[in-house]
Amino acid sequence: MKHTKQFFLLLLAGVFYLSACNFQSDPVEYTYDNVMMVVNQGNFSEGNGTLAYYHETGQEIENNVLYAANGYNLGAIIQSVAISSSNGNVFVICNNPGKVEVFNAVTKTVLGTELFKDDLSDPRYMAMDDNYLYITNWGPAQDAGGGWLTYPNSYVLRVNRYSGEAVDKIPCGSDAEDIISIGNKLYVATGEGVVVINKSSKTMEDTIIAPAFTGGAKHLVADKRDQLWASYPGGGLLKINPQTDEAVEEISIPVDWMGQIAINVEADKIYTYKTTFDVSYIAQEAKVYELDIATKTYKDFATGTYFYSIGVSPATGNVYTAEVNNFSSNSELLVYDASGTLLCRRLTGIGTCDFKFFSIINTK
Repeated sequence: MKHTKQFFLLLLAGVFYLSACNFQSDPVEYTYDNVMMVVNQGNFSEGNGTLAYYHETGQEIENNVLYAANGYNLGAIIQSVAISSSNGNVFVICNNPGKVEVFNAVTKTVLGTELFKDDLSDPRYMAMDDNYLYITNWGPAQDAGGGWLTYPNSYVLRVNRYSGEAVDKIPCGSDAEDIISIGNKLYVATGEGVVVINKSSKTMEDTIIAPAFTGGAKHLVADKRDQLWASYPGGGLLKINPQTDEAVEEISIPVDWMGQIAINVEADKIYTYKTTFDVSYIAQEAKVYELDIATKTYKDFATGTYFYSIGVSPATGNVYTAEVNNFSSNSELLVYDASGTLLCRRLTGIGTCDFKFFSIINTK
């Protein structure tokens, strides 16, 4: 199985021709620009989500890249981002309002705005295969009491990648979050557990439940043995065998209420984080944790005040998080090497919530 968050785009700076008199062209020199896309959620009431590029080699950051390149603001909060490995198009999943925006990662040119608005209902995350996009949606909210809302009618919106047509909606339980496509199946983190959807029949085949954890699943990653791991806030990580669609084991480790997790390039270590708050919901301490999958033990990796994201570069192995400063000012991107040494800090947008990675190949 193939799960990758990094892709390579070939930009030709020159074209070489062979003629009858010259059968050997000059050697081509390549340079790699490893880029980390910083997803800044923004404030919910202000709709000021932005995207930034952090260049790993030079440790440089470009903030608000869409506005800088196009004079264009998203005018929404950003829930998540998905990057197509086939053409470098970036799908930006927005909330408030719910919409999908598309631009090219290299040129930064906006290709489509306010897509699928009529078919979205609190969109969350996206997976894709050769033919379709799959977008999880919370669906309409219901009052759960005590000031809480629940989303009992979540669904996956299936979109044809070639026509751009929203084809159908596949029910998937409640409170749908992250989604992964593997072969002919979709795995969706939901309030009931990890839902398995058959792509051919477009139906739920199974729900994989964590025996000891309470609450729902949030995020999914795959390890080097092609085992899935689902995060459960307040509980830990559930290991799933996608060959049998069975829960294998649970590992207790701190997981933040957002449930975001990341895996290293060797796919043998999983990173989680957790921020603790006082009774007034003021952030007190945040930690990143590193789990060794083989030994099933974890350790503190980094400490701060208010973390809201985690990511690992597949190119360098660097680990990323950010201090979000209570969403009252710009976040501070924190870059660590694989040993936990802080490499640099960079200011970026409000509410840094996720990271996506890609590499551009330049030729001379």
